[in-house]
Amino acid sequence: MAQGSRGVRLASARFKLDAWLRAGRRALGLGPLRALARPARHLLIAPQDIRTSDPSIAVDIYAGLFTLGGRAVQADGMSVFEIAAPSWLWASELHGFSWLRHLRLSRSAVSRANARSLLQQWRERPDRRHHTIANEPATAARRLISFLAQSPLLLEEADADFYQRFMRLLAHEVRKLLRALRGGRPEQRLGILVALAYYAVCTEQPEAVAARLDAALSAELQACILPDGGHAGRNPQAVLELLLDLLPLKQGYIARRAAPPPALIGAIDRMMPMLRMMRHGNGALALFNGMGVTSPDLVAAALAYDDTRSQPVENAPHSGYQRLGGEDSAKEGVREGALVIMDCGPPSAGIGPLHPHAGTLAFEFSDGPQRIVINCGAPAADREALQRAARSSAAHSTLTIADRSSASFFERRDRYGRLIAGIARGPRVVATERQQADDAVVVLARHDGYAAAFGLLHERRISVGRDMVFGSDRLLPARAGKRPERPYALRFHIHPAVTVNRQSDGRVLLLAAHGRAWMFEAEGGAALEIEESVFFASISGTRRCKQIVVSGGTVANPDIHWQFVRAAIGAADFPAVMDDGAAK
Repeated sequence: MAQGSRGVRLASARFKLDAWLRAGRRALGLGPLRALARPARHLLIAPQDIRTSDPSIAVDIYAGLFTLGGRAVQADGMSVFEIAAPSWLWASELHGFSWLRHLRLSRSAVSRANARSLLQQWRERPDRRHHTIANEPATAARRLISFLAQSPLLLEEADADFYQRFMRLLAHEVRKLLRALRGGRPEQRLGILVALAYYAVCTEQPEAVAARLDAALSAELQACILPDGGHAGRNPQAVLELLLDLLPLKQGYIARRAAPPPALIGAIDRMMPMLRMMRHGNGALALFNGMGVTSPDLVAAALAYDDTRSQPVENAPHSGYQRLGGEDSAKEGVREGALVIMDCGPPSAGIGPLHPHAGTLAFEFSDGPQRIVINCGAPAADREALQRAARSSAAHSTLTIADRSSASFFERRDRYGRLIAGIARGPRVVATERQQADDAVVVLARHDGYAAAFGLLHERRISVGRDMVFGSDRLLPARAGKRPERPYALRFHIHPAVTVNRQSDGRVLLLAAHGRAWMFEAEGGAALEIEESVFFASISGTRRCKQIVVSGGTVANPDIHWQFVRAAIGAADFPAVMDDGAAK
């Protein structure tokens, strides 16, 4: 069996080694960047913010209502920056100022005056010198990018005094980021360098400073973006968020008639096909490794800049993902027929701010615009109890042994009170082989996450055709000797928009809201049950859904064969309501 997915572990080790080497060079290599901290005289360009905007949110902000991080706060005549934040996530989004884009969209003098007033309130907030979430490096980097992108909103009709104070504020933010760059964690540096590159592109900087910054950004991009276009943290959201920042940065270089760093162009070119790989037919991204709610509008906004109209990656051995099936339709970006996206890598080794999940060999299955089999996904980052539940293997469409996850995690809190998770134990070897068999694509993968605790390996085989998904799951001895008997559970979490009906013959009928039906059946399991589950990644919050569970408690050599096959069912049997991204 090919060892393709072992590249995920190698990429993780390389990232850590590069982090140590870069840390040793920072004192010498970042010296020229100190010149960035000197206030620039003028802004030369304003980069474009390609994230979607909503004018109704501008109306709410004018009325003192700030809905951020899933929480709504009414200022009621007070400065919003003096109100106790309901969560660190809400505070991070508030102090990141990305919401300014909604005010800019309204194009009114009232919105411009409101934006300047809010900026002044932020500068005068009582906690500005404390170690609050406002000074956290990722928040500060987002704020600098937001100030630059929304500078037309803040500076139009402003007097010269405000302009100079704004330029000094930008320099202050740059100094803060330079300090964080020298002493920050490896996962913070890419975001910091992207923000500093924005500032250098928007202002006049010495050639030596621009060259050193380009080199530092290039080195970080090469370390964080894998050869197949995935992020070292293995979270699909990280690819999307980075693209939404790098694409305007690239355009900024071009607007200044400067050549973008080749590493930046290369990273974008690799990430575009990877983003397509992780996208289901409804535009949402697959729920792996901390992935939560995604706006299909943001995915579409990023892909609109894909000049080459790249095709999805099918085999991503460095990132540890496989894509099977799905046929092109007449509508760009939409796939027809069965589509499976499978996690064939270990959890990320604490790379990046997003939480790793124990979802090795989990998969998601969609049919055109409708997701059928899902993982539970991740709730908001400040929902700690739900985050712990979402990390478990049981929250993924994969196999568990004795109610144990294939990986365990440790937790700690950072200086800002956020809960940070890392890998304590997990799969060390994930072997993957991809084949073309007749009219179907076959992936065979195996991991050793249960070897230490139970002496067992989990092996999964999935074959996908247009109207079927065939699979099998086996438990194999990790070492020679007697094969132990362990209880196991094989879970298939079902999207909330799919109705699950148990048939008299033991099969399960899935009625999807887009007007198609699938039949599930399994052989080799002791029991097949329909149980309750939860869907954390809904736009409307946590929702109930169902899961199909195939389990056994006394079989020493489980070899479970299962399949989803398209069924011919009358239209009257289908539910009338579609939800959570299912296209009508």
